[in-house]
Amino acid sequence: MAYALVDEVNKNAKYTSFLTDIVRTNDIQQLYIHLSASSVEYELRGFAESEFIFEYHSNVANPGGNKIGFKLKK
Repeated sequence: MAYALVDEVNKNAKYTSFLTDIVRTNDIQQLYIHLSASSVEYELRGFAESEFIFEYHSNVANPGGNKIGFKLKK
């Protein structure tokens, strides 16, 4: 049922736009670390231009063991 609920919510642009607005407002950033033999470099990337959708992060062994979350829309 949770998978079906997420599919229905993602079909409504009003809900996915609301989720995207929340993530953009909070200025969430992701850290990327580049490792090499001689150096360590890092880069912060924001999600100002990204879009998000809802997702259900569960598995067959424990279908009710997780909550609805979100992920970056590819």
